[in-house]
Amino acid sequence: MRTPLPLIISFVLAITACLTVQAQSSEPASTRAFFNPQVSSRDVALNQSVTVSFTTLRPQVEDIDPLSVVLTALNSPAVRDDWRVWGEPRVEVDPKIGTLRSQFVLLPRQPGNLTIPDIPVRWLRGNQVARFGQVTVHEHLAHGARTISLPDDYHRIHGYTWGMSGEDVIQRSGISLQEDESPQRFRFAPRPGLSLEVRSGRLAVGRIEAPGLPFQQARGSFHERWGDTMPGSRSDAAMWMLGWIRIEARAEGDGTIVELTHEGIEERITRGEVQNKIFSLLEEGSGSTPSSPETAPQAPSRSEAPDDQTETPTLPRQDDTESSPAAPPSAFDPHAEFERQLRRTPDPDQR
Repeated sequence: MRTPLPLIISFVLAITACLTVQAQSSEPASTRAFFNPQVSSRDVALNQSVTVSFTTLRPQVEDIDPLSVVLTALNSPAVRDDWRVWGEPRVEVDPKIGTLRSQFVLLPRQPGNLTIPDIPVRWLRGNQVARFGQVTVHEHLAHGARTISLPDDYHRIHGYTWGMSGEDVIQRSGISLQEDESPQRFRFAPRPGLSLEVRSGRLAVGRIEAPGLPFQQARGSFHERWGDTMPGSRSDAAMWMLGWIRIEARAEGDGTIVELTHEGIEERITRGEVQNKIFSLLEEGSGSTPSSPETAPQAPSRSEAPDDQTETPTLPRQDDTESSPAAPPSAFDPHAEFERQLRRTPDPDQR
């Protein structure tokens, strides 16, 4: 008597299911918990980037764009005090399992233990937040497999401290301003080939022109001084980031041009212009006295700081002037959320 074919198929499927369950139960927890946030490194040099990624379920809340949520969280003033966002964040859907993967790259602004910004996971129910902990940033630069000391360019240029007030620059250099210049904005050349620029009353930019020095010949020396370049550098141009200091070098004819910019001063100028041109109009008549770019809080110069202070000027932290916010939502545990979704009882129509 032959066994019916449907019975044989059912028997084979039952054995296969048992073997599958046994194989899954023997997997390590790290294999199943693939939703955990990932940080490329917890220990970096000042010129090294940190790549952060995390995976969640697909959006559960309508009209919430995950990319917009990530961008908003990374662009807050408190985050910009510690980090520079490099490139554009990415949010991608896995075509096979349908999960959502978010990734962004950060550059440290200063040495120390810096906290990676929290990301509110507003596209999932439960008012959750993804937290990533801290990264230790060392006060040196990376060049290949070795480290090099921070150059003096991190603190000053040609003896002038970054963020030095325009009045102090004028007094020290002994220059006379032109009729169309003011201590708030002017440019001067302390020596041939070098020009320094004061913006909104603070030393913010330096420019060096080296005619007759090919960029390709000088590039090796640049690496020895400033370490590894940022991604995207070309054969005729390169960029370095030393915390707040952006250094750009490029070929110009038969020579080389190098520009150094303190991005903290640029950030302060932008905030001052927004306050002066927009917020002051909203606050006019309310009795408050809005600050302008000239009167906005400035980064301390070396002449205003204690004698033993040598750190480059930094922006005031957002949480120093604002009251403490309400208690944040509970930390986001993607794996727990995934397990919770699996345990949900399906609707009768879906059974």
